[in-house]
Amino acid sequence: MLFLAYYNKIMNSLDILSSMKEFSEKIQSLVAEADWDLLNTVLTERQQVLEQFFSSVESSEESDLELISFIEQIQAKDDLFLSSIQSQKGALEKQRLILKKGRQSVKAYQ
Repeated sequence: MLFLAYYNKIMNSLDILSSMKEFSEKIQSLVAEADWDLLNTVLTERQQVLEQFFSSVESSEESDLELISFIEQIQAKDDLFLSSIQSQKGALEKQRLILKKGRQSVKAYQ
């Protein structure tokens, strides 16, 4: 019986790790494609999976350390995604300003 509980715990951990890897790959792809609507959907799904996982986790000193490491990995990846999004936002802002100046120039000659 103890073995079965341990086996289920390991399988649940492997499932969540696999899911988070898939989510990370999908998020990275959506950020690169600038598909913000689908990104929002995927992030919402990831949040639900994480909430379900964390609500089912039993706390112990060993599992708490593993969870901290797991959370830090997610945060590190999210930091990279956020950095990429900020870069894209900056580039879009520059394009917006160039377009605005161009429109002002056109109006000046009309």
